[in-house]
Amino acid sequence: MSNKSRQEVCIPAPRCFQPIEVQTIFHTLFQAHRKGKFTFRELGEALKALRFYDSQRTVWTIGAGSGKWYRLVNNQWQSDGTPAGELVATIQKGWQHYMSTLDQGARCLKCGHGLPDSARFCLNCGTTAIVRTETDRTTVFCRHCGSRLAAEARFCNHCGQERQ
Repeated sequence: MSNKSRQEVCIPAPRCFQPIEVQTIFHTLFQAHRKGKFTFRELGEALKALRFYDSQRTVWTIGAGSGKWYRLVNNQWQSDGTPAGELVATIQKGWQHYMSTLDQGARCLKCGHGLPDSARFCLNCGTTAIVRTETDRTTVFCRHCGSRLAAEARFCNHCGQERQ
């Protein structure tokens, strides 16, 4: 085989992140979900992919419910600190996809279909479109399905999940 027919393949080094950058990504994903950019299921998929290695190859993630750092020790997540130094993503796809969709409009909380700005109902599944604004801080949504909850509700009327 000649040298001309053999091609060198260069694999770029993965991008390194500081822990504060990962926390910013985490909070950005949560805020985008609250604004209806993607469904709770999509948020869960993005957060499952939001895992990083430190310099000792320890896997770190941020807990969806707590917002705290967790590290993987003997196949169990432990919340005992914060990673030090640079972090490298364990998966090169996943949360990046959701971050890239943030410049798009709102999405249906049930099926994920894109919604026009003036939509009152999803054009795909007919679910009532919930418009969330930064000033609407008293409205509470189910963390499981995204449905609006009554202020006094202990359980979601749509999916039955207990309010957290």
